Amino acid sequence: MSFQFAATGQAVEQSDKPNILFIITDQHHARMLSSAGNPYLKTRALDSMARSGIRFSRAYVCNPVCVPSRISM
Repeated sequence: MSFQFAATGQAVEQSDKPNILFIITDQHHARMLSSAGNPYLKTRALDSMARSGIRFSRAYVCNPVCVPSRISM
């Protein structure tokens, strides 16, 4: 935003659109996060995002194998 202000001389208006970060991992089960209760794995960065945003705890896929599930999105 600072760069755009410096280049144009005008401030950029805030958008009403949500800021979405969609993370896809391969061969990753939901219980492999410390924020989901795993006592052995430390996922500090993902835990921080889970605390400050929305975390989906119930999701369904069309196929339990990675590649077809990713392609269906």
